[in-house]
Amino acid sequence: MPLSKAKGGAIPSVSAGAANTVYFGYVNSDGHPNVAVSRNHGATWSKPFDAGQPFGIQNAEFSEVIAGDDDRAAFAFLGTPRPATTSRGDFRGVWHLYLATSYDGGNTWTTVTRRRPIPCSAAASGTAAARTSAATCLDSTTFTVDKIGRGWWGSPTDAPAPA
Repeated sequence: MPLSKAKGGAIPSVSAGAANTVYFGYVNSDGHPNVAVSRNHGATWSKPFDAGQPFGIQNAEFSEVIAGDDDRAAFAFLGTPRPATTSRGDFRGVWHLYLATSYDGGNTWTTVTRRRPIPCSAAASGTAAARTSAATCLDSTTFTVDKIGRGWWGSPTDAPAPA
């Protein structure tokens, strides 16, 4: 994606609707979670939307995007407003789950968060061991869509049964 400058070690996520509207979610080099849309197989992209901006997110990790169809998509990520480098082993930011949703093909996005922090002291510290620790503290995660098109992110035991 031409405008993206992915954060080192961050893995972007992509999902497509039935008519090939492509949603691309990633953590930019500045640590901000971004999502962009292409309606022509990646030839051109929308201006990236900083999904953490409404909450002042300075660091994000574990971005996942999923399309319910061409008009509906969700972008989930862990984020913290703490402005510090997450590659240091002493980073102790408080991490929350954020979810940005679009119901109009990515023209507008609404970001919400859960009230409780993610219970991971080492979440997203940048090292492979800490990333593994962050992933396992959530008992491994998944992002799926239920039979009426809602995005579900969390432990596989939290997700609805397949439709």
